[in-house]
Amino acid sequence: MNLCYITALRYPSMQANRAQVAKMSEALSCSTQFKLVVSSWPQRREDIFDEYGIRSHFVVEELNVLPLFLWPRFMWYSFRIAWRLRKEPPRTIFYIRDILLASALIIVSKRFRDRFFFELHSLDRFPSVLYRIIFSRAQGVISTNTAKKKALIDRWNIDERKILVAPNGVDTELFSVELSKQEAKKSLDLPVDRRIVMYTGSAQYWKGLSLISESAKVLPEYLFVLVGAKIESSSNILIIPRVPQREVPRYLRAADVLVAPYPPNHALSRMWASPLKIVEYMASGTPMIVSDLPIMQDFVDSTTALLVSPPSTAGFTNAIHWAFSHYADMEKRAGRARAHSKHFTWKKRAQSAIQFMQNRLI
Repeated sequence: MNLCYITALRYPSMQANRAQVAKMSEALSCSTQFKLVVSSWPQRREDIFDEYGIRSHFVVEELNVLPLFLWPRFMWYSFRIAWRLRKEPPRTIFYIRDILLASALIIVSKRFRDRFFFELHSLDRFPSVLYRIIFSRAQGVISTNTAKKKALIDRWNIDERKILVAPNGVDTELFSVELSKQEAKKSLDLPVDRRIVMYTGSAQYWKGLSLISESAKVLPEYLFVLVGAKIESSSNILIIPRVPQREVPRYLRAADVLVAPYPPNHALSRMWASPLKIVEYMASGTPMIVSDLPIMQDFVDSTTALLVSPPSTAGFTNAIHWAFSHYADMEKRAGRARAHSKHFTWKKRAQSAIQFMQNRLI
């Protein structure tokens, strides 16, 4: 099976979607004749593989960055990609997650139009007509959560058989750090005598960082460590710049409690996301406190995490207090979460997607 994953993403980048594409590519490449097409990739290709903890290297082909005067860029990329696709073996399957690029390729490339699968990560970012064009022409849609599958059926009348629900995954081998919390704290120069509440990831508007900064004001006895996200610092907030993905597991191990304070007032955080953060938290075996929102239902429940409903400053401050007062209970939940994370490996996700694509093309 020849599989070509097409994206206009650039590497390196701080965004989680780069990690998602890289790890999914690694898993897909283990079972197919695989190629990843990207906008740009560093000259030392091994640097990106090393950053994301990728052990099975795969073929990467660059489109190269376009001059600024070529706009809209996705359309120019589509012309460049269409020319390259003519060189692919006749029965190559094309895999894509970019809405604008996919809609343009449908127009300019018959080869793409006849044999592509779309991985759906968000809804409502673009006009409905673009989604309708893509969903109707795709051989199948890989949805990263069940809420989007329901929207595909209800809004666009897509046949349920054309949809695969495949939540984002985790490299459980990478995230299984066999260090005690004290050892992990020492190795990262974090204070061993402080109770650490940690968040890892970016500071995008829909991830609820304001709830962390407000909780920190109310809870001066805890040290709030943010890895990769920048907010206003204070005496009990420690900001650590972005670290390579391969280093994230050690930080998660060093935390006493992990938080994911997604707010309920954004559709992306409430309905459409499939957070890499959550499944990585699960695999770390560290207790976690997360917003009780529909996007969590594919991953955790009250037996594996402490759920906050509704997500608010008061809700998270109370939950943090409760977590440290009932830490044995939190550790039991974390243990169940770690065991459950084995159902969400990138390998299993890739195998499910490959089987789905093969069945759709019979």
